[in-house]
Amino acid sequence: MLLFPRRIHVRRTDKVGSEAAFHDIAEYMKYVEDYYIIYEYQNPEKKFTKRVYLATDEPTVFNEAREKYETQFDFKQNIEFEL
Repeated sequence: MLLFPRRIHVRRTDKVGSEAAFHDIAEYMKYVEDYYIIYEYQNPEKKFTKRVYLATDEPTVFNEAREKYETQFDFKQNIEFEL
């Protein structure tokens, strides 16, 4: 089953330090993990891939997310994402 991915937007280059505080990828992923826990609980019979669409202005964020969560989630970014 194709489940529309959770989407997160991580801003680093244009706002951090001037308008916003730095937030680690783990802070964003907590909400993604919570979503999929609830989804699995509500749909125990469904098989699906846990996808995360990651929008960011900092290329290293995508690599960081994949390294930390590669066994749990399938990460996509705008050039890779297909419905």
